[in-house]
Formats: sequence, C-alpha cells, structure tokens
Amino acid sequence: MFVGDARTRIEMSQKGREVVRISDQKRGMEWILFPAEKSYVERGTPPGAAAPAPAARSAEADPCVGMAGLTCRRIGIEDVNGRPAVKWEMTMTDKGQTLTAAQ
Repeated sequence: MFVGDARTRIEMSQKGREVVRISDQKRGMEWILFPAEKSYVERGTPPGAAAPAPAARSAEADPCVGMAGLTCRRIGIEDVNGRPAVKWEMTMTDKGQTLTAAQ
C-alpha cells in the first residue's frame, strides 16, 4: 500500500491474479489494473453523488477512505527496516466470507 496526498495505491493478489487499485479522492476516480492482461477499469464518482466534504478523512488517516466495502483499523506503529510504519488491519466481506489482511 502506498499513500499520498488524497491518493492511494494498493497492490494485491486476488485468487492468484495480480491486481493494482489506485484511488484519487480529489478527482473522484478509481482505476483497477490487471497487469498480466495489460488491462484496466476506470470508475468515476457516480452521477449525482455529492463531492467529498472538505472535512472528509484523508487516506493518511484512513487508507480505506473511498473504497466501498473495505474497512481499516489502525493497529499501531511498527519498526520496518529502521523506520516507523503505521500498521493497519483491512477487512472486507466477499461472498459471505470475511477477509482480513495487515498492511
């Protein structure tokens, strides 16, 4: 997971398939990339949806912001290669099964 100014990039494997998910909160856009197939899906904010409120939480405060069905819980701070890193527990439900990962 990479977090920047109102943007996040998550690289993962789903059912053996490499997937990259990029979210841009400022533009209200999301891209889901499938590198092996050299394809992607682009999604925008649905028509009529309200723009994010200025006081909305940032991806730095919650990396799951703007990602439907995904919940993040800050677990704490760990030392990674001599640098402090925030550890998150990410949870989602898919087809009745709860999936949990740590980032």
